[in-house]
Amino acid sequence: MTFGARYKCPRCDAVYTREEYDALESTWVDPRIPELGKTKICPRCGSKFSENRMVLKDYVELKHGVVAEVSTVDLVMEHEWNGDDGYFYETMLCFYRDEGSNAIVPGCEVVIRYKTGEEAVQGHRRILEALRKNKGYRFTKVPMLTVNYDQLEKIARGGGLSD
Repeated sequence: MTFGARYKCPRCDAVYTREEYDALESTWVDPRIPELGKTKICPRCGSKFSENRMVLKDYVELKHGVVAEVSTVDLVMEHEWNGDDGYFYETMLCFYRDEGSNAIVPGCEVVIRYKTGEEAVQGHRRILEALRKNKGYRFTKVPMLTVNYDQLEKIARGGGLSD
């Protein structure tokens, strides 16, 4: 798959190839703020691709002042995941000392990608539930990410990743 080979309307879920998407009518995201640029308009439902996107964001307080941010969004553009394509949604997980402060683990981690909005909502809820139980959680579809609570506690107390 080529990155961005297909685009999905966030409102009606119509999927367009790159060529079809490029040919769609464009309009300003907000004509009062030209810096925001332009967006495409779905010919089936009339919605702007920049609107009606799923955005779920929750914060979970963990031990020692660590806060986990779980963010699930509609990507609009198709993304590949583990060698498979058709993924239009993803959940990311970030850890902070306090809500809104600088991340204590460098950058955010992509937790998982989903093909449908329903899968994304269910996945978001499962991750929240696991974090709220304050147990380590290994995401089986993403073997490179394990939430290591001992390491998070060490970082929250002022230790580094290598301590």
